[in-house]
Amino acid sequence: MKKSEMFAVLNCSEYVLECKERVKAIYFFGAGCNNAKAVAVLNSLFAELFPMMETCVVQEDLMIAIHATSSCAGVVGILGTGSNCCFFNGLDVEHRVRAMGYLLMDEGSGNHLGKELLRSYFYGKLPTDLKIDFERVYSLQESELITGLYSGNRPSAYLASIGRFLIEHLEHPYAKQLVQHCMREFVENQLLVYKEELKDHPLFIIGSVGYYARKVLKELLEEKRIRVKTTFIRRPLDVFVQGVLNDVTLLDAIAS
Repeated sequence: MKKSEMFAVLNCSEYVLECKERVKAIYFFGAGCNNAKAVAVLNSLFAELFPMMETCVVQEDLMIAIHATSSCAGVVGILGTGSNCCFFNGLDVEHRVRAMGYLLMDEGSGNHLGKELLRSYFYGKLPTDLKIDFERVYSLQESELITGLYSGNRPSAYLASIGRFLIEHLEHPYAKQLVQHCMREFVENQLLVYKEELKDHPLFIIGSVGYYARKVLKELLEEKRIRVKTTFIRRPLDVFVQGVLNDVTLLDAIAS
């Protein structure tokens, strides 16, 4: 989304209009905010929207997951609309696999689940009972699908909304099989890159997909003989906000 489009959306928000003259600090965590260009665009956008702003911190979405876990070292994986993984050594984030988005990567994410579900549906592989439920819940008109996949503003979110069906039907053997396939790719391609770190550090899995598929993930970790303390956090923002309410100095540490 272009800066002008983001400005138009935010400037129409009643909440933004209500508080824009009072906002002095902004902490923003978003996908794609891991480069100087994206940070500069958002800094400029927020400066225009909030004239009283004194502090602006823009970081990639992975950082909210790290801030929500703990200050100790650990491997952090995101499994939400998209997916990502890193090692936090207590001070810095170490990336060993570059995140390339939903077209090339995002294994185990909601959009990956949606993609595999649609492939199974159109290849005629879904069992009849699952197919009937799927058609009952979602509009599968070709024109709507093409628009959502190729003409919409957020195709990854569109796919993730479809992938939610698999999470809601995990008790069905075929749905579980598809989820296992996606999670296996996440474990093998992203998580096992940090296999050595997992011998001595905890694992944090962040996001709703990881939270609801935690049993599948635990089975895969056991299969790979990775026996590590694992914490699943469904909504990292809630945990982060509560942490700030308990200790407001956390914001100072992030801004420094």
